[in-house]
Amino acid sequence: MTLERKVLFICAANYNRSVMAEAIYNHLKKSKKAQSAAANDYGMIGWDTSDYVKQVLAEKGIKLQKHRVRLWKKHMIEQAERIYVMTRYIPDELQSVLEKHNKKVKKWEIPDPQGTFDIEKYREARNVLWRKITAEIKKEYYQARKG
Repeated sequence: MTLERKVLFICAANYNRSVMAEAIYNHLKKSKKAQSAAANDYGMIGWDTSDYVKQVLAEKGIKLQKHRVRLWKKHMIEQAERIYVMTRYIPDELQSVLEKHNKKVKKWEIPDPQGTFDIEKYREARNVLWRKITAEIKKEYYQARKG
């Protein structure tokens, strides 16, 4: 029996990094258990994701399903078993909620390609995410086998 965990990825705007993380996790796990959200509302809620993100995911065989930028909600954090935060810009309200769920929060330093207009920066972020997510999935697998 496979233990499926709900996972939440949060970055600054839910436009690049967290979108890639959600897609990579779901692709590797062959599931839809991961979701992503923005820490901040930069006026982008409802936008489609970056074309660069779509391109670098497609290079790994991942077709990004329709994604719209969305802001974090308290229920998303409460329902997640693991939360990965990839931004330093955390509003006070979100910080307060995350502190209540501290045991399931991990902070990742992921390079933000936003504004670089450099496909290589997007590939770099994707590759870092791929490695980190693969390592997390392996940990989940071994923990499930132990427990």
